[in-house]
Amino acid sequence: MKKYIPLALPVLVNIYPLVGIIFLGWNVNLTLLTYFVETLILIIFSTIKMIMSINVWDPESANMNPYWVTQSRSQVLSNFLLLMYVFMIVCSGAYLILWGRSITAFIATAGPAQYWPILSMAIFSLISHTFSFVYNFILGGERNTVAMSYIFRRTMVGRMLPLFLSTFISFFSVGITGSNSKSAMIPLVVIFGAVAFFDILAHFNEHKKS
Repeated sequence: MKKYIPLALPVLVNIYPLVGIIFLGWNVNLTLLTYFVETLILIIFSTIKMIMSINVWDPESANMNPYWVTQSRSQVLSNFLLLMYVFMIVCSGAYLILWGRSITAFIATAGPAQYWPILSMAIFSLISHTFSFVYNFILGGERNTVAMSYIFRRTMVGRMLPLFLSTFISFFSVGITGSNSKSAMIPLVVIFGAVAFFDILAHFNEHKKS
Protein backbone atom coordinates (compact mmCIF):
# COMPACT_ATOMS: atom_id res chain seq x y z
CA MET A 1 0.00 0.00 0.00
CA LYS A 2 2.89 2.33 0.72
CA LYS A 3 3.87 2.63 -2.93
CA TYR A 4 0.36 3.88 -3.80
CA ILE A 5 0.48 6.83 -1.36
CA PRO A 6 2.23 9.21 -3.82
CA LEU A 7 -0.52 8.50 -6.39
CA ALA A 8 -3.28 10.04 -4.29
CA LEU A 9 -2.28 13.72 -4.56
CA PRO A 10 -1.61 13.83 -8.34
CA VAL A 11 -4.92 12.06 -9.05
CA LEU A 12 -6.80 14.44 -6.74
CA VAL A 13 -5.11 17.44 -8.38
CA ASN A 14 -6.36 16.29 -11.78
CA ILE A 15 -9.89 15.51 -10.58
CA TYR A 16 -10.24 18.64 -8.45
CA PRO A 17 -11.02 21.16 -11.26
CA LEU A 18 -13.70 18.87 -12.73
CA VAL A 19 -15.32 18.54 -9.31
CA GLY A 20 -15.24 22.33 -8.98
CA ILE A 21 -17.02 22.79 -12.30
CA ILE A 22 -19.64 20.07 -11.82
CA PHE A 23 -20.46 20.56 -8.14
CA LEU A 24 -19.20 24.04 -7.17
CA GLY A 25 -20.22 26.04 -10.24
CA TRP A 26 -16.75 27.19 -11.28
CA ASN A 27 -16.37 29.09 -14.54
CA VAL A 28 -15.26 26.51 -17.14
CA ASN A 29 -13.14 28.79 -19.30
CA LEU A 30 -11.35 30.21 -16.28
CA THR A 31 -10.81 26.77 -14.78
CA LEU A 32 -9.00 25.74 -17.97
CA LEU A 33 -6.45 28.39 -17.00
CA THR A 34 -5.66 26.44 -13.81
CA TYR A 35 -3.96 23.81 -15.95
CA PHE A 36 -1.44 26.40 -17.13
CA VAL A 37 -0.71 27.23 -13.49
CA GLU A 38 -0.19 23.54 -12.69
CA THR A 39 2.02 23.11 -15.77
CA LEU A 40 4.26 26.02 -14.79
CA ILE A 41 4.70 24.52 -11.31
CA LEU A 42 5.54 21.15 -12.87
CA ILE A 43 8.15 22.72 -15.19
CA ILE A 44 9.84 24.34 -12.18
CA PHE A 45 10.01 21.03 -10.29
CA SER A 46 11.11 19.12 -13.41
CA THR A 47 13.93 21.62 -13.90
CA ILE A 48 15.07 21.17 -10.29
CA LYS A 49 14.94 17.37 -10.67
CA MET A 50 16.99 17.50 -13.88
CA ILE A 51 19.63 19.64 -12.18
CA MET A 52 19.81 17.27 -9.19
CA SER A 53 19.56 14.00 -11.14
CA ILE A 54 22.71 11.86 -11.06
CA ASN A 55 22.34 10.39 -14.57
CA VAL A 56 22.08 12.41 -17.77
CA TRP A 57 20.42 9.74 -19.91
CA ASP A 58 18.79 6.33 -19.43
CA PRO A 59 19.11 3.29 -21.74
CA GLU A 60 15.49 3.58 -22.90
CA SER A 61 16.03 7.14 -24.10
CA ALA A 62 19.30 6.16 -25.75
CA ASN A 63 17.58 3.33 -27.63
CA MET A 64 14.79 5.66 -28.76
CA ASN A 65 17.25 8.32 -29.93
CA PRO A 66 21.07 7.85 -29.81
CA TYR A 67 21.31 11.64 -29.88
CA TRP A 68 20.72 11.60 -26.10
CA VAL A 69 24.10 9.97 -25.45
CA THR A 70 25.97 12.87 -27.07
CA GLN A 71 24.28 15.50 -24.91
CA SER A 72 25.88 17.09 -21.86
CA ARG A 73 23.88 18.03 -18.76
CA SER A 74 23.71 21.68 -19.78
CA GLN A 75 22.59 20.79 -23.32
CA VAL A 76 19.77 18.54 -22.09
CA LEU A 77 18.60 21.18 -19.63
CA SER A 78 18.77 24.06 -22.12
CA ASN A 79 16.87 22.03 -24.76
CA PHE A 80 14.23 21.18 -22.17
CA LEU A 81 13.72 24.82 -21.11
CA LEU A 82 13.61 25.98 -24.74
CA LEU A 83 10.93 23.44 -25.67
CA MET A 84 8.88 24.24 -22.55
CA TYR A 85 9.05 27.95 -23.41
CA VAL A 86 7.93 27.38 -27.02
CA PHE A 87 5.09 25.06 -26.01
CA MET A 88 3.81 27.42 -23.32
CA ILE A 89 3.92 30.42 -25.66
CA VAL A 90 2.02 28.57 -28.41
CA CYS A 91 -0.60 27.03 -26.11
CA SER A 92 -1.16 30.11 -23.95
CA GLY A 93 -1.42 32.28 -27.07
CA ALA A 94 -4.07 29.98 -28.53
CA TYR A 95 -5.88 29.93 -25.19
CA LEU A 96 -6.04 33.74 -25.07
CA ILE A 97 -7.36 33.87 -28.63
CA LEU A 98 -10.14 31.43 -27.71
CA TRP A 99 -11.09 32.63 -24.24
CA GLY A 100 -9.57 36.14 -24.04
CA ARG A 101 -12.90 37.95 -24.01
CA SER A 102 -14.33 35.63 -21.39
CA ILE A 103 -11.30 36.11 -19.14
CA THR A 104 -11.32 39.89 -19.62
CA ALA A 105 -15.01 40.06 -18.71
CA PHE A 106 -14.39 37.89 -15.66
CA ILE A 107 -11.51 40.05 -14.41
CA ALA A 108 -13.63 43.18 -14.81
CA THR A 109 -16.47 41.85 -12.64
CA ALA A 110 -15.00 39.18 -10.34
CA GLY A 111 -14.41 39.61 -6.63
CA PRO A 112 -11.69 37.89 -4.58
CA ALA A 113 -13.83 34.78 -4.03
CA GLN A 114 -14.05 34.12 -7.77
CA TYR A 115 -10.28 33.70 -7.97
CA TRP A 116 -10.40 30.74 -5.60
CA PRO A 117 -10.26 28.07 -8.38
CA ILE A 118 -6.88 29.30 -9.63
CA LEU A 119 -5.50 30.03 -6.16
CA SER A 120 -6.62 26.72 -4.68
CA MET A 121 -5.33 24.78 -7.71
CA ALA A 122 -1.94 26.47 -7.38
CA ILE A 123 -1.76 25.64 -3.66
CA PHE A 124 -2.95 22.07 -4.19
CA SER A 125 -0.53 21.53 -7.07
CA LEU A 126 2.38 23.01 -5.13
CA ILE A 127 1.68 20.67 -2.19
CA SER A 128 1.39 17.67 -4.54
CA HIS A 129 4.64 18.34 -6.41
CA THR A 130 6.53 19.20 -3.22
CA PHE A 131 5.40 15.94 -1.62
CA SER A 132 6.33 13.94 -4.72
CA PHE A 133 9.71 15.66 -4.92
CA VAL A 134 10.59 14.96 -1.28
CA TYR A 135 8.94 11.52 -0.94
CA ASN A 136 9.91 10.01 -4.30
CA PHE A 137 12.85 11.94 -5.67
CA ILE A 138 14.82 12.62 -2.49
CA LEU A 139 13.79 10.01 0.08
CA GLY A 140 12.73 7.35 -2.43
CA GLY A 141 16.03 7.43 -4.29
CA GLU A 142 14.72 8.47 -7.70
CA ARG A 143 17.50 11.06 -7.86
CA ASN A 144 19.90 8.15 -8.34
CA THR A 145 17.79 6.12 -10.77
CA VAL A 146 15.68 8.54 -12.85
CA ALA A 147 17.78 10.22 -15.54
CA MET A 148 17.46 13.72 -16.96
CA SER A 149 16.36 12.31 -20.31
CA TYR A 150 13.49 10.40 -18.67
CA ILE A 151 12.27 13.53 -16.85
CA PHE A 152 12.48 15.36 -20.18
CA ARG A 153 10.37 12.70 -21.93
CA ARG A 154 7.85 12.39 -19.11
CA THR A 155 7.22 16.13 -19.02
CA MET A 156 6.83 16.32 -22.79
CA VAL A 157 4.47 13.35 -23.10
CA GLY A 158 2.67 13.65 -19.77
CA ARG A 159 2.10 17.41 -19.75
CA MET A 160 2.96 19.21 -22.97
CA LEU A 161 1.27 16.68 -25.26
CA PRO A 162 -2.13 16.85 -23.45
CA LEU A 163 -1.85 20.64 -23.32
CA PHE A 164 -1.01 20.88 -27.02
CA LEU A 165 -3.71 18.34 -27.95
CA SER A 166 -6.35 20.14 -25.90
CA THR A 167 -5.48 23.40 -27.65
CA PHE A 168 -6.35 21.92 -31.04
CA ILE A 169 -9.48 20.29 -29.61
CA SER A 170 -10.46 23.71 -28.26
CA PHE A 171 -10.24 25.26 -31.73
CA PHE A 172 -12.24 22.36 -33.17
CA SER A 173 -14.96 22.40 -30.51
CA VAL A 174 -15.28 26.19 -30.49
CA GLY A 175 -15.51 26.23 -34.27
CA ILE A 176 -18.50 23.88 -34.10
CA THR A 177 -20.34 24.96 -30.95
CA GLY A 178 -19.09 28.50 -30.37
CA SER A 179 -17.21 29.88 -27.38
CA ASN A 180 -19.25 28.61 -24.48
CA SER A 181 -18.85 26.52 -21.35
CA LYS A 182 -19.93 23.26 -22.96
CA SER A 183 -17.30 23.53 -25.71
CA ALA A 184 -14.64 24.29 -23.11
CA MET A 185 -15.54 21.15 -21.18
CA ILE A 186 -14.19 18.95 -23.99
CA PRO A 187 -10.53 20.09 -23.81
CA LEU A 188 -10.78 20.29 -20.03
CA VAL A 189 -11.75 16.62 -19.76
CA VAL A 190 -9.01 15.69 -22.26
CA ILE A 191 -6.39 17.59 -20.29
CA PHE A 192 -7.08 16.29 -16.82
CA GLY A 193 -7.98 12.79 -17.96
CA ALA A 194 -4.79 12.43 -20.00
CA VAL A 195 -2.60 13.93 -17.30
CA ALA A 196 -4.09 11.64 -14.62
CA PHE A 197 -3.38 8.63 -16.87
CA PHE A 198 0.23 9.66 -17.57
CA ASP A 199 0.83 10.48 -13.90
CA ILE A 200 -0.22 6.98 -12.87
CA LEU A 201 1.77 5.37 -15.69
CA ALA A 202 4.89 7.39 -14.89
CA HIS A 203 4.55 6.62 -11.19
CA PHE A 204 4.74 2.88 -11.81
CA ASN A 205 7.55 3.24 -14.37
CA GLU A 206 9.64 5.29 -11.94
CA HIS A 207 9.13 2.80 -9.13
CA LYS A 208 10.32 0.01 -11.41
CA LYS A 209 13.55 1.97 -11.84
CA SER A 210 14.00 2.74 -8.14
